[in-house]
Parts: sequence; C-alpha cells; structure tokens
Amino acid sequence: MKIIFMGTASFSLEVLKALHAAHEVVLVVSQPDKEVGRKKIQTPSLVSDYATTHQLPLIKPDRLKDVVDEIIAVECDFIVTASFGQFVPTKLLQHPKKKAINVHASLLPKYRGASPVHQALLHGDQETGITYMEMVKEMDAGDYYLQERISIDSHWTTSDLMKHLAALAARTISSFLEEFELYPPIQQDTSKVSFAPKLSKEDGYLDFTNPASTIVNQVRAFAEEPGCRFMIHDQEIKVFDVSMTSHTGSPGEVVLVSHEGIMIACGHNSIRITELQLPGKTRQHVSAFIQGNTWLRPGMKGATPHGRI
Repeated sequence: MKIIFMGTASFSLEVLKALHAAHEVVLVVSQPDKEVGRKKIQTPSLVSDYATTHQLPLIKPDRLKDVVDEIIAVECDFIVTASFGQFVPTKLLQHPKKKAINVHASLLPKYRGASPVHQALLHGDQETGITYMEMVKEMDAGDYYLQERISIDSHWTTSDLMKHLAALAARTISSFLEEFELYPPIQQDTSKVSFAPKLSKEDGYLDFTNPASTIVNQVRAFAEEPGCRFMIHDQEIKVFDVSMTSHTGSPGEVVLVSHEGIMIACGHNSIRITELQLPGKTRQHVSAFIQGNTWLRPGMKGATPHGRI
C-alpha cells in the first residue's frame, strides 16, 4: 500500500519505521528544523532525519495548508499521522483512497490533545494505550477503529511510557492497515471526553501543599518536559527523581538531608528527592549535591517559583 506519513517526534519515528518496512512510503511530512542547544544549531526532527537517510520524499512546511496541492499530487491509500503537531486541512483528509488515520497515544475519548502520555502519568493511571482513529476537523474527535492497551509500570516516566507505546504502535500499525476493512468505526462516547493540553512551564512547579503521591506523579510526567522545579534559599532547583516517604512536617519543610535523599514534607506524607540540578550546573545524585551545597539544612522551606508553598 502507498502511505503518506506525517510525524515529528520519537513516537512518530517508530511508526514510520514500521510502515517503511511493510509498505511504500510515498511521502513524509514533518515539522521544520528547529534551533537546538545553546548554540542554536538548526536540527531536523527524528522523522526528517530518518526520511533523509533512507531517501524517502520529504517536505517540512511551516504551515501544512501552504503545501496542500503538493501533497495531493501524490497518490496514496492512507495518510497516517502520529504526533505530527499541526492540524491537517479538510482537503487533505479527503485525499486518500481509503482513510486519513491518526495514531493517538491514549485510549480515546480519554486525553484528546497534545500531551496524552504526560496526563496518564500525572493522573496515576494504571492503563493506557493507542487508538487508531479517523482524522476529522475537530481535534481527536473522529470515530476509532482499533485500540491496543498496555499496563503502566508505577516507576515509568514519560519517556519510558512513550517508548512502550511507540513499540506497541510499531507492532500493530501494518496489520491494522492491511485489515482495515475488518474494523467498523466506533463513535467516541462524548460523555467521557477529557483533554490533554499543550504543556507549559507552570505544569512543572511543585506545590508542597499537594499530597506526596500527587507530586511523585507530577515528576514522573513533567521532569523531562517542561521540567519540575521549586525555590529554596533563593535557588531554583530542578527535580528529576522522587519517591514518597512517610516523614511529616509543615508543607514545604525540609525534614531530613542525607546521602539517601532530601525529604520535604507535603500536604500528606513527604517526598524523597534523589536527583536534582541547580541553574547552570549538571544533574546530580543527591549525595554529590549535598557535598557541594552545605547551605541546605532541615527546617528550610521550599516553595513554587511564584512563592507559594
């Protein structure tokens, strides 16, 4: 089958690899190159890099609507999108001989939107999956054809869960397309819709009035992007690895500093921080951090960057 593929990130890459191995990828559409790092080096997306390496036809438009005619000139059986990052114009949705299909990283109608993997971890879900759905004008609102489920390990971070979902999609995408006619469309239950909005820096601010379990899930979800942080002693500390403990104290209070972790009291129970980072410094294990930062002592108070506990 002939496939036009649209995608950008690591999740997209695994889907593209599977399609390329089993079908004819006649065009790849990805996001434009972005400036990366302090030197702001123009860097292609993972999908763009793969397409270039394997000599697949590639376009990287700033706006998809500007290249609609160019894409329509390419015949295809399916358009497949996975973490693409732009809305697809209606004219393109009507172009394939069969369907325009989106591979969405949640069990719709749960978590429509840009951050379904993050939201599953933030809410402490024990299960998630992927949904093969028809693309329509409204975001993630189309009928779905097939859902594949996966259990979530309690220690997984966003990148861990993303890798497992990408592998699940890679294992199932080709057979789904080949057997597409066997799957009748299923309308989403609109009474069960929830949303997964774009991430912002504020998503990572740690509010110690919340229960420790909430903060642990927040760090699992957001430590990698947009980053989890709090203020203490006029320092902004980024947090990468935490667990829950039973220590008690006033919310935000540092109750223990040891080579096994920095314990900070929360609204219920406390968190143990074992990996953290100061601005301009490298990510450190807590044992190395406390050796170079003797100012951190029990009784100090942590707060969000807005000054809230």
